[in-house]
Amino acid sequence: MLLCAISTSSAVASVALFRADSLLATLESPDRKLHAERLFSLIDGVLAAAGVTRTELSVLACDVGPGSFTGVRVGLAAASGIVLGLGIPAVGVGALSSLGQLALIDTQAESVLVAVDAQKGEVFFEQMTRTSSVQRATLDRDAYRGFAAEARSKGTLLVGAIHAELGFAASDFVAQAPHAVAIGRTAILARQQRPMPGVLQSEDPSVAFEPVYGRDADATPLSEQTGPFARPRASD
Repeated sequence: MLLCAISTSSAVASVALFRADSLLATLESPDRKLHAERLFSLIDGVLAAAGVTRTELSVLACDVGPGSFTGVRVGLAAASGIVLGLGIPAVGVGALSSLGQLALIDTQAESVLVAVDAQKGEVFFEQMTRTSSVQRATLDRDAYRGFAAEARSKGTLLVGAIHAELGFAASDFVAQAPHAVAIGRTAILARQQRPMPGVLQSEDPSVAFEPVYGRDADATPLSEQTGPFARPRASD
């Protein structure tokens, strides 16, 4: 199995290439505003590093969010085009779910609380145990800081670099962020028939996964705009 994983939900766009469960190559771009422009270059880069071509890919794994509204859409649009073009299966992986599940696998923790910066003074988070996803929500930073402190006091492992910004000591959390390597690892486990909350699989390349944005778009989509400056719709 040659699996390509992409992640564009955060400030860093990343791509990782795996053969079976071995990481062959990974590349990233740190500019949030250039995800759309650089994603396919990153994909071509990891393929070149491994000495393979796009037509050799057998599975595509994509970060479905939550995260940047535009970033999530960029990743899902690219993934849809690739799987349709190549006729290969797709795996949709939640950004927070992947980090949480891997933290549970890699540590002795019984529960984890994963968080990422949602911008605008808010935090996306997901709390899960070894058997289920317990809670997913968005809170303002002050409210989340108190929520995380209480969870930490009960033995929950905090996951996410944002906890440093919120004043937690480095020993209290695992500094991870959404990345294609985590997306790929999670997808591989799911393909091995291991139950993985937050993971959706489809053997049908025409099936589109629903994005997880965390909040509504700041702008109204053209299809929903009204008023004198709205763009006419096909049915108008």
